[in-house]
Amino acid sequence: MNLISKKYIKLNNKLHETNLLYGTSTIKYEKIILKIINDYNITEMIDYGCGKQLAKKFLPKNVSYYPYDPAFPELSLIPLPKDFLICTDVLEHIEPKYLDNVLFNICNLTNKICFLTIALRKASKTLPDGRNAHLIVKNKDFWLDKINTIFDKFNIINTEYKENDFINLILVKK
Repeated sequence: MNLISKKYIKLNNKLHETNLLYGTSTIKYEKIILKIINDYNITEMIDYGCGKQLAKKFLPKNVSYYPYDPAFPELSLIPLPKDFLICTDVLEHIEPKYLDNVLFNICNLTNKICFLTIALRKASKTLPDGRNAHLIVKNKDFWLDKINTIFDKFNIINTEYKENDFINLILVKK
């Protein structure tokens, strides 16, 4: 199952090299992530599309961290499923033809709980080829339909939404 093209891996790697802020948004979700870890007694977490791996800086010592990001060769090995998976500000960057594959992959890697945050607007950053860094700019309903279809064995237990900006979802396996 393809998740990303070789060309897009190179573009993302270049953007990570040239923009120190690219791949750093996870830090904004520290409180939510730590609350989930505490509420669900999480001891292992996948950071899907981990970018600069900032989540590992605030995780409790008893939580094993599994980073995944295909833009970095050393982080491109997909981990085995874990109880908790976070995917923050990643899905809007996925190549549209691979979106369903990526969502299925995330679903299959999540044993218990998943935290997704998705931008609903264009990015302030551009790829080296001139395209906006957000390849998928869709509304809340598009994302909820996709996620409800693919994550059919999960309940959405929490949604935070800011119109034309972002949607945050917490999904728990039924």
